[in-house]
Amino acid sequence: MRKHTKDDEKRIRQIHQELVKDPRNFFAGASAILQRWPEKYPNLRPPQPRFIGRVLKKHNLSEKIQKGKNKGASRYLHYPEYSICQLGESLLEIDFIGKKFIKGRAEPLNFIAFSLRKPRKLKYFKRISGETGDNIIKESRKFFRKFEKPAVIKIDNSFATAGGGSQKRTLTKTIIFYLKEKIIPVFTPPRKPWSQASIEGANSVFSRKFWNRF
Repeated sequence: MRKHTKDDEKRIRQIHQELVKDPRNFFAGASAILQRWPEKYPNLRPPQPRFIGRVLKKHNLSEKIQKGKNKGASRYLHYPEYSICQLGESLLEIDFIGKKFIKGRAEPLNFIAFSLRKPRKLKYFKRISGETGDNIIKESRKFFRKFEKPAVIKIDNSFATAGGGSQKRTLTKTIIFYLKEKIIPVFTPPRKPWSQASIEGANSVFSRKFWNRF
């Protein structure tokens, strides 16, 4: 059992404060702190989620970040979740899991997650060499062969799928691949993880049930 110290408590509060101040973040709870921990303290073993929760509760930091603190957060389009779910008979969500770090290893580990929402529920995780369009295509092909090819795929606006924001918008090879497979690609709104709740939930399960146990 990991023994927690006052220094751990101090580090948790520091990360929480950074998450709250960053306008790109909507969450600053235990899961968000665990995701940020390896970036700030790569050589320190992260604390248990329950301990983080107790620290946040002790200092009255358990509340979600208020939307008003995030500039433009309330101005996003109304996301037609119901309509998207009705586009086809099967729906798959894909996302990269945040970089994972191991003590003593300089390079992070990368994973991709698949969450099939219908016609059946299925979660699938795979280690990859990096967060690239080539890996999305490669692992998508494997998923289609092993399980099934969906009618609709929901993905976020990452560089690997949508391309660079400063460049002229073109269809990336990832999107062209899906279109050739006769799959409808649907982008989720930036910085709105709840619009892709199934895959975000799968990523949380991956961290809580697998990664954080080591």
